[in-house]
Amino acid sequence: MEAETDQTSVFDRIEVTSDFTDDEWRVYTESASDAVPAHLIEWRDLIRDTFGYEPIYRMVKRNGVTCGILPAFEVRSLILGRHIISVPFLNSGGICADDEAAFHALLSEAQDIVSERRARHYEMRCLYPPPNGIPAREHKVRIVLNLPDNADDLWSSFRSEIRNRTKHAQTAGLHVEFNSRRIGEFYSVFAGNMRDIGVPVHPRRFFETVLSAFPERSELAVVVDADEVIGGAILFGFRKTIEVPWISCSRAHFKNCPNNILYWEMMRRACEQGYRIFDFGRSSPDTGPATFKLRWGARTSQLYWQYVLGEGADLPGETGSSNPRYKLASSIWSKLPSRFTNVIGPKIISHLPG
Repeated sequence: MEAETDQTSVFDRIEVTSDFTDDEWRVYTESASDAVPAHLIEWRDLIRDTFGYEPIYRMVKRNGVTCGILPAFEVRSLILGRHIISVPFLNSGGICADDEAAFHALLSEAQDIVSERRARHYEMRCLYPPPNGIPAREHKVRIVLNLPDNADDLWSSFRSEIRNRTKHAQTAGLHVEFNSRRIGEFYSVFAGNMRDIGVPVHPRRFFETVLSAFPERSELAVVVDADEVIGGAILFGFRKTIEVPWISCSRAHFKNCPNNILYWEMMRRACEQGYRIFDFGRSSPDTGPATFKLRWGARTSQLYWQYVLGEGADLPGETGSSNPRYKLASSIWSKLPSRFTNVIGPKIISHLPG
């Protein structure tokens, strides 16, 4: 967001509203330079219908012309209490505005929403640092790789370890299928790995709806070994960036490096399609997954989860392994049978929107 307060006249009429058409929202998202995938209007119905959250979408207009948007959802969690998130289950969101006046109008609206709904906090998952007076957690990073014009240059840029592991996967007979319809097989791998790391799994219909709601932007890629799906990823394209928000490969097949061939084929294809940034998704810094992604020559980009706090509320704590309570619950969850976690997990995760 660039400050343009000198262009704001005292005669301008700035108004925040929830009364707008989907087309108005789409037109703004397509033109706004700071828009991210989470700002796309299709997420509103998708997340509402899958998880039951109430959408709280706001638009700001100057003299009748859209100059900013803020998508969010009210989450009534039995675990975390009532709070607002922009946007749950996605890596980004927050305010997208043309200038400071529009930005602060939406920020003021977020503060009003917290008070009116008696929420603990309003969480905005942003790519930019917070303004003065707004606390933020910096516990997550994006890991991104700039893509060259062609896949040959990309391959040459990798360290020998990456190339050798990818070649090993190819020699082992693994291959990658794009635009796959094998969502059930991918979900089995994904759900199993989520159980193993002690985290409740998303409902299968969430992934199915992402693919159907964004047919031109999303697709499923799967790693296949002798016709068995042993891993996969959902890709999401937005402008010149291709993102991998959800990925999982079978641990039983790690010896044949399925992650390597999957990432390589996704990057190779992204180069051919004209993308310029490959986004590995969010990670916790200094962890195994983050280290693996950085080995491809990627870099970190800080994420800022910013908070408008309710009266008397503290900054929310970590819900991951660094929290002793959640660490214990995670350990117990990882030992439960899959037939139980696959049924109960999707019900629990709606109260723990990551």
